[in-house]
Amino acid sequence: MLHTQQVRDFNLVEEDDTDLGSQSSKFKDMIIKEKEAKIQALSLDLDRAKCIINFLEQENKQLEDKQGIMEL
Repeated sequence: MLHTQQVRDFNLVEEDDTDLGSQSSKFKDMIIKEKEAKIQALSLDLDRAKCIINFLEQENKQLEDKQGIMEL
């Protein structure tokens, strides 16, 4: 009788370990998805910033050209 009780306890522990492993895997997947979303958002922000910088550099160039013409 004692042996059967020990086996049942062991099986319960095994099932709990499997559940923890599954939860850990789900947690890792959730973290990965969150980080991928952050990376995508940061990448979009970077692309926007590059466009703004490009626009401002073109505006600056035009203003420098106008200033050069006015100095003549």
